[in-house]
Amino acid sequence: MQLLMPGKSPAVTELKRAIVATFGGLLYSVGVNLFIVPIGLYNGGLMGYCQLLRTILVDYLGLTINFDIAGILYFIANIPIMILAWRKLDIKFVIRALINIVVITVFLSVIPVKLIIEGDMIANCLIGGVVTGAGTGLSLWAATPGGGTDIIGLILTKTRKNFSVGKMNLIVDVSLYALCLVMFNVQVAIYSIIYSVICTFVIDKLHQQNINVKAIIVTDKDCQALKDELIRTLDRGITEFPAKGGYSGADKTAFMIVLSKYEATELPAIVSKYDKNAFITINEGTKISGNFEKRL
Repeated sequence: MQLLMPGKSPAVTELKRAIVATFGGLLYSVGVNLFIVPIGLYNGGLMGYCQLLRTILVDYLGLTINFDIAGILYFIANIPIMILAWRKLDIKFVIRALINIVVITVFLSVIPVKLIIEGDMIANCLIGGVVTGAGTGLSLWAATPGGGTDIIGLILTKTRKNFSVGKMNLIVDVSLYALCLVMFNVQVAIYSIIYSVICTFVIDKLHQQNINVKAIIVTDKDCQALKDELIRTLDRGITEFPAKGGYSGADKTAFMIVLSKYEATELPAIVSKYDKNAFITINEGTKISGNFEKRL
């Protein structure tokens, strides 16, 4: 159980998210350019395909450029994805994702590709996986995805039953590393998979997708305006029921709402606008069946 006091304003919350996501983008880019790219390995997801295209352009077609263009290619590849997301997903979520894509593109372009650890593939896989995983996990912890297959998976999750972001990533990664096996050699494919597994493990430690929480809000104020804003802002259904203070005997109103872990961070700020003394309790890991929209 987690108890929350009235939170910060939405602007402060968004600023904190932006700072954490920017630091996450920096970590991710450092891991890629200092540990993974120098030893010829490939990320999972859309970034991996952009790295493959970079290799084709530079090594096979002779394109000469003094920085890694994978970040630029990643930005271009995300343009149609973000246009689709703009139509299908929450606008604030899409804007945060777009900003993070720009941040990652800039960092990948300005951080030089330089091998830090000579002659040790496993060490590079391990450190690169931890650093990139930590960066991605921090960004997701701040409810700020880096675009690519996460966005595609989220859109499909909304339209297809029993689909998930994890399934989308699995499909993309299997096909990507199969291409690595065909284009290069077994070593590149195997070490890329090892790196991807380590990265995924670290991400899961910092962020677990679709963690659902049940929030109960108890207030003695006029609740119609609060209820309307919760529904409008969070886009979730609410169950309302009468309550009575066990000690005071005063009549109160209780709201129960089920939402994602990251949506719950907005809850205290909304409630405090109407009742600074409202009691809010949040239970994590709620199991749900029925009509509930999964979100990243």
